[in-house]
Amino acid sequence: MLKQEEPENGKVSDTESDDDSSTAVFFSSSTAVKYPLTALNITSATRSYEQGFWQQTPPVPLSRWKANSNTTCIKENNSDHRHKTNDRSQPRDTELRHRVPFVMVLGAQKAGTTALVKYLSTHPHIQHLPIKELRYFDEYLDGNPDNILLQDNGGGIPADKVLQVYQEQVIGGIIPLEVLQLSSYLKVVDGTPNYLMMSDRVPQRVLCAAPWVKLIVLLRNPVDRAFSQYNMQYHRDVHNPTNRRGFSTFEEYIDMDIRVLNDVGVLNNATVLDEEYLSSQQLMASWSTYTKLGLNSPVGRGLYAIQLYHWLQQMKAYGKDSNTDLLVLQSERMNNDTKETFDEVLQFLELPNHTLPQFGKIHTTTYRTKRMEQSTRSRLEDIFRPFNRHLERLLGDDWRGVWDG
Repeated sequence: MLKQEEPENGKVSDTESDDDSSTAVFFSSSTAVKYPLTALNITSATRSYEQGFWQQTPPVPLSRWKANSNTTCIKENNSDHRHKTNDRSQPRDTELRHRVPFVMVLGAQKAGTTALVKYLSTHPHIQHLPIKELRYFDEYLDGNPDNILLQDNGGGIPADKVLQVYQEQVIGGIIPLEVLQLSSYLKVVDGTPNYLMMSDRVPQRVLCAAPWVKLIVLLRNPVDRAFSQYNMQYHRDVHNPTNRRGFSTFEEYIDMDIRVLNDVGVLNNATVLDEEYLSSQQLMASWSTYTKLGLNSPVGRGLYAIQLYHWLQQMKAYGKDSNTDLLVLQSERMNNDTKETFDEVLQFLELPNHTLPQFGKIHTTTYRTKRMEQSTRSRLEDIFRPFNRHLERLLGDDWRGVWDG
């Protein structure tokens, strides 16, 4: 077996491809060689996803691994997977299980997650996936009766088997695991922006199966985020209006969502947004009902305080330090100061410094968008204001007055 070496000074050639087809960089004992993912792997995986990745028969039924133990979660000592060093050019861990996944970009949708994953993929230590969103910990496990649930303390699937399916069948079906095994410094980033919103069930699944994982969240002004989502979906379905689910204008788009949020009890009980409300079983039940409806959720996706509160509580339950294992960024800041924000991300991930190549605009719209009516903006600002203000309590002073008009 070839001995794999760390790239000198943590650098590789700057001639990385700027498209979505990924390359895994690995080194023999003497020369640097690019190992491209085969076109067959990428094409097959992408086609499977487009046809309904998780609606297909699961590659390995989780029910095959019905647990006999009394627990579904394997607890680990954090010191087992954190290699303490002041030299950030060295990997924190060479064990494959702690590199797949290494970091997850949880969301929010339309907040710059695609751009951040693209930036990270240029780093010589990071391997991103040609499939944009895996949706393993939400859509796949939602459709499997043996998934890990919040109250499931026995009789479910062991966490190591959930992780094994993720690594061998999901990741391994896209990236040859031999490449990752040989390249001890190469780590996988999973960018699935739906994970943030599915906060009633995804946090415990992720943290139970991969307690070492680093988490990154990008938050955008929720009013602008909702309008961006509307424009994306409206113009994507311009040739197939039936896919718009009964909306034409932005006002119709958000009205449907606001009505559902009230009907299930998320908004109409949010008169006082405090710890008691966020921690209530009533809100958890309402939020779980809402997220399982499978709606576009232009307003619900912007209720960040609810989603982050659930994630933070689960991090605490699994012994993770939100100060060192969670990074929450404003997408507006990443847009305005990309280099400084990217450097902060690398420091958070304990990765060596890396200079971003020159990119054009990522996800630049090719369609014209209308201006939002000021009355509509004011209405949404009133809805989001108490949730935005609670971000300061959850995340600190840097979020004081965020997005206040």
